[in-house]
Amino acid sequence: MPLSTFLTKSKAAIGLPTSPWAWVAVVFGLQTIGSLFVAQYLGIPLSKVSLPVILLLIGTMLAILIERHHHFKHSKDSYLWFPGTIYALFILSLSHMSFPNVQVSFDTSVFHPVEYLTLGLFLCLAWYSVLKRRGTIPFVILVVAFGTLFGISDEVHQFFVPGRTVSAFDLGLDVAGICAGCWLFLTGRHFYYRLMTDSGSLS
Repeated sequence: MPLSTFLTKSKAAIGLPTSPWAWVAVVFGLQTIGSLFVAQYLGIPLSKVSLPVILLLIGTMLAILIERHHHFKHSKDSYLWFPGTIYALFILSLSHMSFPNVQVSFDTSVFHPVEYLTLGLFLCLAWYSVLKRRGTIPFVILVVAFGTLFGISDEVHQFFVPGRTVSAFDLGLDVAGICAGCWLFLTGRHFYYRLMTDSGSLS
């Protein structure tokens, strides 16, 4: 079966959401569930991670609100900045905390590429107009550069937080996550337009 036929039938079969705001809500929702699970697994009291969780919940609710109100979905590009802004605040809120009494049986650096992959996706959404106007290369350079600068600022911020340290390795994971998020966004966009074209939803 050709890939295009498979994609079209898959969309019809499982009802994939086509609105970017639906996907934003899904990502924020999954991150909320994941954060609560990790906190429970590590024995961290919910009160200690209340701010990061609240930020994720705000992101979820706002994305649902925009998805359900037609005039928001077709509004100015400024709305595209809110997922990245909220998620950047989520990362900073976590970086401002330390958990010296928590015993961890794995390397917590694994969280870095996951967090920055998500940030990369949201930065791609924020600068989507650059992709449309100037093409892929300027778009990728802008997203990766901004994400890298944010990663550097986050590492510097951790220098002033008791119990936290600056790590060039973690920064490398952050940049890898941003690049992965950018690749995932472009790949998803390619398959989305191919799926829509093959199903007759795009002219």
